[in-house]
Amino acid sequence: MRDQRKSIIINEIKYWKQNRLLPEQYCNYLLALYSEGTEIDNTITQKASKLRGNIALRLFGLFLPLLVPFTFLVIYFTELSSQLQMVILSIFIVIAFLGLILFSKEGHFIHIPVIVLILLLLVFSVTLAEMVNVGPHFFTILVAFQAVVWLLIGIWKRWYYLHVVSIFTFLVIILFIILQ
Repeated sequence: MRDQRKSIIINEIKYWKQNRLLPEQYCNYLLALYSEGTEIDNTITQKASKLRGNIALRLFGLFLPLLVPFTFLVIYFTELSSQLQMVILSIFIVIAFLGLILFSKEGHFIHIPVIVLILLLLVFSVTLAEMVNVGPHFFTILVAFQAVVWLLIGIWKRWYYLHVVSIFTFLVIILFIILQ
């Protein structure tokens, strides 16, 4: 058979397999027959690379929550200069944002980078305000603003944990104002 005919037949079998016009075992057999085994090797390689990418993504998802304790370790338990602490915290925020972009296609795992990112942004803004040495009212306004943003994102995306966190934050702010 000429190569052109083989490629037409192979493409047609792939179409059958993709649209499930024939059972997968038959399509695999026909692909192995007409491609002389090379097409099956390609699909196995593609599946293995997809599995490796999936494992790497899951490991990154396990690494992301560790950024929060590392942040507190860098800020409160080291004697680094304030500027270096902010640079390290900024790098952590960029990593969390990249995690948000990577996990945006995942349905369930998107919440891990979201939680890590909002915590890191809260710590970043409070630490920055502490470095600038602003008054306690500015802290209250800053945290309230972030709680409003969390609430709006929670309403927009229908993530109810952001509703709960923002309401709890408002309650803490009200308690802080009352006790002052």
